[in-house]
Amino acid sequence: MEKDDSQRNDGLAQGAMSPAPASPSPPSHPVSGLPDDAHYDVPQFDPVPVQPRHDGWTPERQRRFVEALAATACVAESARSVGMSAKSAHRLRARPDSFAFRNAWDAALDFAVSALEAAIFSRAVHGVPVPHYYKGELIGEHRHYNDQLAMFIMRHYGLDGEDGPRRRSKQFFKQIQAVNPDEPDVGE
Repeated sequence: MEKDDSQRNDGLAQGAMSPAPASPSPPSHPVSGLPDDAHYDVPQFDPVPVQPRHDGWTPERQRRFVEALAATACVAESARSVGMSAKSAHRLRARPDSFAFRNAWDAALDFAVSALEAAIFSRAVHGVPVPHYYKGELIGEHRHYNDQLAMFIMRHYGLDGEDGPRRRSKQFFKQIQAVNPDEPDVGE
C-alpha cells in the first residue's frame, strides 16, 4: 500500500526532529578485512598539537591512523578508516610541529613494506593455492608458482648473475671479518 502525502510528511517531520548523529564511531578494527590478531604496536610519539575538535585530528585519531597505515601502507585507506581525508593527513604531516608524527608515519610504512616483502617472498617460495571446483563444490587445489615473481626478486637482490653467489660469499666473509678481525682476508 502506497503512503499518501500526509503520511510521507509525518515521516519527514519525525526524521527532522530526531537528533543528528554524532561523528561516526570508529570501527572496532581500524581497517576492514584484517584478521583480529593483526596489530602494529604504535611507537610512542607526541601527537601534533591541534585545536580540539570532535571531527579533527585528535591524538587518538593520529595513533589509530598510524596503526592503520602499518596494516595497509595506504594513506587514503588509513585516513578513511579514522574518518579523515588523505589530504588532511598529508597537511598534518607537513606541519612544522609534526616531527614525531612524521617519524611514526615513516616507521609504520617501513613496517608495512617489510610485511609486503615477506608476503611476496612467501608467494614466490610457496606459490599460491588455486582451488578446483566441480559442480560448485571444492574438490581440491594445486599450487601455482610465478616464475616472473621469482625472477624479479632475484634481480632485485642481485641473485641473477653468475657472479651473484661469489659476490654474496665475499660479502659474507667481509661481514665475518668485521666482527672477527682474526679471520683471514678473502681478497678481491
